[in-house]
Amino acid sequence: MYFNATDNGCKMWILTVLAVLSLYESVKRLVRLALLGRLRLIMAFLFLLSLFSHYYSWWGFINYWNDEFYTQWYHQLFFTITELFSTVIILYLANMDNFVSLRAALLVSGVGFLHSIAASYDQFIVNVVQGKGQAHQVVRDVCLMVPDLFQFILPLMMIFRASLKKRHSISGYATAIGEHMSELVALAMLIFIGIIIILLL
Repeated sequence: MYFNATDNGCKMWILTVLAVLSLYESVKRLVRLALLGRLRLIMAFLFLLSLFSHYYSWWGFINYWNDEFYTQWYHQLFFTITELFSTVIILYLANMDNFVSLRAALLVSGVGFLHSIAASYDQFIVNVVQGKGQAHQVVRDVCLMVPDLFQFILPLMMIFRASLKKRHSISGYATAIGEHMSELVALAMLIFIGIIIILLL
């Protein structure tokens, strides 16, 4: 491994420092919440699962800048921004004092769903399902897919369990869906737009 002493080298070190500081502050927040007994374990679990995705993004940008080879730059940038957006929400919801709203849960779940669809279309099916990938590609794709699936499923389970506690009738459940139809439609539109963006990148 080599590093070029260029402007891109400066970008690489700045990105690395920001990544380390962000990881430190995130872990510090989770540890503090755990010591205070206010840590929401499901969100802590989702954060831990997301670490490989963030590491992969960091390493990808390091390689793009170092090799000055940008064929997948915008593709990776889209994944990184949406993953960071989801992680910020997860860290916020890790505090039990913060209410898990349907909107926040759907945003996290939507990012997980979008990433799962995009990864399947991109490499997962070919490398893992069809068995055409090399060992390191299979491990990489599985380690990227599993967190996205959990990120898609767990927030929905939390909302579903909460709705079961509050709603004990079919009519009540239908009313709850009707009340949040705008959020569901907005999420569907965001996922659709995200898929279009991925196809265009």
